[in-house]
Amino acid sequence: MKKSILFFTAGLSLSLGFITNKSYAQASFSPPTNFSGVSGPQSITSADFNLDGKADLAVADGQAGVGSNSVSVLLGNGLGSFAPAVSFGNTVLAHFIISADFNGDGKPDLATANPGSNTISVFLGNGDGTFNSALIDSAGNSPISLVSGDFNGDGKADIATANTGGNSGSVSVLIGDGTGHFTLSTFPAGYTPYSITSGDYNGDGKADLAVACQDISNNLWIFLSNGTGGFATPITTSISGYPHTIITTDFNNDGKADLAVGTHINSVNKVMALIGNGTGNFTSAAASVIIDAPYVVTSADFNSDGKPDLAVTVYSNNSISVLLGDGTGAFGTPAVFNLGNGPYSLTSKDFNGDGTADLAVTNYLDNNISILLNNTAPPTPSICLVTVDSTHTHNFLVWEKTGLNMPAIDSFVVYREITTNNYQRVGAVSKDSMSTFDDFGANPASTGYRYKLKSKKQGIESAFSNYHNTIYLTNTGANFSWTPYQIENNPTPVAAYYIYRDDNSTGNFQTIGFTTGNQFGYTDVNFATYPNASYYVEAMMSGGTCLPTRSGYGSSRSNVKHFGTTGVQRLNNSTAVNIYPNPFDSQTTIGFSEEQKNITLKIMDVVGKEIKTINFSGRQLIIEKGEMPAGIYFLQIQTEQGITSKKLIINK
Repeated sequence: MKKSILFFTAGLSLSLGFITNKSYAQASFSPPTNFSGVSGPQSITSADFNLDGKADLAVADGQAGVGSNSVSVLLGNGLGSFAPAVSFGNTVLAHFIISADFNGDGKPDLATANPGSNTISVFLGNGDGTFNSALIDSAGNSPISLVSGDFNGDGKADIATANTGGNSGSVSVLIGDGTGHFTLSTFPAGYTPYSITSGDYNGDGKADLAVACQDISNNLWIFLSNGTGGFATPITTSISGYPHTIITTDFNNDGKADLAVGTHINSVNKVMALIGNGTGNFTSAAASVIIDAPYVVTSADFNSDGKPDLAVTVYSNNSISVLLGDGTGAFGTPAVFNLGNGPYSLTSKDFNGDGTADLAVTNYLDNNISILLNNTAPPTPSICLVTVDSTHTHNFLVWEKTGLNMPAIDSFVVYREITTNNYQRVGAVSKDSMSTFDDFGANPASTGYRYKLKSKKQGIESAFSNYHNTIYLTNTGANFSWTPYQIENNPTPVAAYYIYRDDNSTGNFQTIGFTTGNQFGYTDVNFATYPNASYYVEAMMSGGTCLPTRSGYGSSRSNVKHFGTTGVQRLNNSTAVNIYPNPFDSQTTIGFSEEQKNITLKIMDVVGKEIKTINFSGRQLIIEKGEMPAGIYFLQIQTEQGITSKKLIINK
């Protein structure tokens, strides 16, 4: 069997894959930092009110008898801290607050539900963190919560409220005119509708409504929109316990809107996920999680694993509970974080710019806001493969970024095992670079090497990836053996091993045989015929998928075993070659410690493609940048003494 080999591929008709084993850190938060200046804070929301790219807060101060200021704004500094609260006057006490652009000027506005006056108030933002006086419109009877959406498809923000008053509850839909004023329509909605959310529940591209009715009927009401501001007869879904809080998310990543509901009555205190089927109907995802009197729920990815999680305020025991999702609608055991007195409402944003979801919670009885910064470790990456580089001089790692929460990462850190289970950092790569690493400190001709990988964010490192172990080839005469390619927690990572021979060590390797993935030896019956040959083994991976940012990595090769005296040897002293400056902008100099003859210098890009070959003799050579773009290159330098490789970096 005669096949030519290209960089990291054997040219064989195999379905190549990678073993991927992801693991994710648990969610963790720093102790709360409290910010005062608010009075009886109830509902809270977050947006960038001064357009500086940093998350700010707005709070509905709904405590009766403390004055007329009902909305407070705290501007964030992007580091997890906030300026003192600034209040905006309103004679109506607010209970619930949301943010949207109600007049279409690109600046976040605010709206509050005011149950005491049967109204909503809209504060138009100026884009600098300040707001105009309230615009007040009628709503239903005792509007207790509200949500924004485009319910008539005109591109302008509308509002819907859940109204608890009257003999039976209702939902009000207020159609916006694009100036901050609204036209009211009201629909019946069972008894005591308490919480409202919006999403496209039947997949028709129109904003629907879901309402949690906190009464003995234990119903959720689903209002499917007709796209003009009207709604079909509601679909009711019965659950056990009084549904008290409801939000929309997609727990199982199927593109269909799901719901999270918290129930709040005596012994039936729980949080559950309801999975939407895309028709407006929902089914329970898994067993509910018992939470002591869940008050308000929000969703975010708190442990950076790409799956929605939940956070719930527990008013009765002064805490919040964080529930990590598994991507199906099931949740793990709640993690409890203690707060001040009377935690009422919460919202989630990245308040310190580290790419992870933080929390802001209103403490109603303490008249303050608690900020909990997420200090969860970054997500753990997966190695696709480790291999000996095509120049046969060092090891090379490839990993993937797909599926990782990249805003939660600023770099990747490579570790090599130096003694059993003792890993030492050997390098780091920016998250914006290609997901590859050259380990020039490894000598693949001496032994196999085991590597692990971490991601890093602002000094915090993830858990280790599963290790990958390179192949080390040895021989006794014609009998070749090798240490297998190994991946932690994967007993069968290799589909087949292929053996390559370069008959005269001229760089022309061809396949001479193969074994299955669980056989680690091969006999070359023609060994005596080629006394100056070179050999290596290549592993073809099996199963799984892995998507590095550079294509072309489908296999892992071993070190090269060379025989005779005519072949290319590795330079004994690679430090005999110096490059200065490196990195460089326009030109650099390759220098040798002594006069050299018949030098062949090859410049290759990071995937092994040859860019330029230069033949010369002497002690130094000047390399011009020319038309080579900025980036990382590798020099393969062959002299009469042997071969080595160096990294070359062009700045601009």
